[in-house]
Amino acid sequence: MMKTVLILGAVLAFSLTPASAKVRRPTDTDVLQAACYPDVQRLCKDDIPNEAKITACMKRHKTEISRKCTEAYRTVQDNKR
Repeated sequence: MMKTVLILGAVLAFSLTPASAKVRRPTDTDVLQAACYPDVQRLCKDDIPNEAKITACMKRHKTEISRKCTEAYRTVQDNKR
């Protein structure tokens, strides 16, 4: 009986958690920033925070970009299709 009460209490507490406390799905920007931040710092730090300049810089340095960043970019592009 006590175990049932504890389980029901836990379920009730969880169900009353506000929606804002739930984990949100990362955006494409989140994914790219997480994967590409080191490359941007290394190759394009003078262009931060201008996103257009960073994009142009990364295109100029595409042969120097890490595999992690390249794969994140491909994943984002594939998700848009």
